[in-house]
Amino acid sequence: MNDNYCKDWNPFIEKGVNPKVLLIGHDPRLQSSDTIANYALFSDYYFDDKPKKGSEKKKFDFATKSIGQVLEITNNKYKADKIYVTNLCNESLPYAPKGKTVLIPESIAKNGFE
Repeated sequence: MNDNYCKDWNPFIEKGVNPKVLLIGHDPRLQSSDTIANYALFSDYYFDDKPKKGSEKKKFDFATKSIGQVLEITNNKYKADKIYVTNLCNESLPYAPKGKTVLIPESIAKNGFE
């Protein structure tokens, strides 16, 4: 896997499960980090047991909150395996100076949306 690229999350498509909900987001905590998640919003952690290590636990909590929010606003109409998770930009952007935000270039955001 490219270290500068984050994959969309929904491996269930390969098992014939079609997503019903699209979650597009970003992790605002990454403004002060150069971490690239393996999957958008660390979504793969949602399906794992809760880790004991600090940074892994934070990733699990973030995934749980992200997917949990979708479950809540859909009134649990869909299960987590029906959610397709992506970022508008799954590639690494220039590192943001402290306290600043790097905006996603429009061409990359359009590509991510497609």
